[in-house]
Amino acid sequence: MKLKNLFFFLKRTPFHPQWHSFRDEIKLMNNIGETAHGTLIDIGCANQRLKSYIPRNCNYIALDYYKTASSLYEAIPDIYGNAQSLPFINDCAETLTLIEVIEHLPNPSAAIAEAYRVLKVGGELIITVPFLYPIHDAPYDFQRWTRFGLEALASQNNFEVREQHYRGQPAETAALLTNIAATKMTLNMLSRYNPAGLIAALSLTVFIPFTNTMGWLLALLSCKDEFMPFGYFIKLRKN
Repeated sequence: MKLKNLFFFLKRTPFHPQWHSFRDEIKLMNNIGETAHGTLIDIGCANQRLKSYIPRNCNYIALDYYKTASSLYEAIPDIYGNAQSLPFINDCAETLTLIEVIEHLPNPSAAIAEAYRVLKVGGELIITVPFLYPIHDAPYDFQRWTRFGLEALASQNNFEVREQHYRGQPAETAALLTNIAATKMTLNMLSRYNPAGLIAALSLTVFIPFTNTMGWLLALLSCKDEFMPFGYFIKLRKN
């Protein structure tokens, strides 16, 4: 949490190691806000960042797992619960979200089945997942998903795929991973009082914005390519 706070004020600028991910996150949140209606249950809500993007007439319910909410995010949701066994009656919500959640579940299929049970007919489930991205929130990081895996998971649980797309052009993903790796190695050196860490830290002030800018330019100039995304977005409907 402390490392995240260290860079928080830079997150909307190319000086942040994960700038490409944060740029994409804004588009995702706006997309979800346009979809949200009725009762929306934000499963794995963390700091409830989604709440500011949804309409005021939407009944927002924040749910998170107690261990991760308290130890990793210091968050206080409306309800503590487990995505694999939701504390809600059948057919009670119009919209459910699993934003960067199912990679942290030992049994993600159970969570999708629970979402199907809780959604009303015609309701929508919105899922985002990382793909090419480092281990995070350890030890609660169990798998990565491709578009094909997500579509199979949806089909197995009787959902119809309404929309899906990858997140990140190859150049953006490469820039993201390079910056995360360089930042992590630098922080490791600093934590061990390695003098080289100071030189590395100063170098990052140039290296990170340069890598981010190059990734952005190359992505802008190149053809769309799903070769190496850093994540996926998928919107499902219960029919």
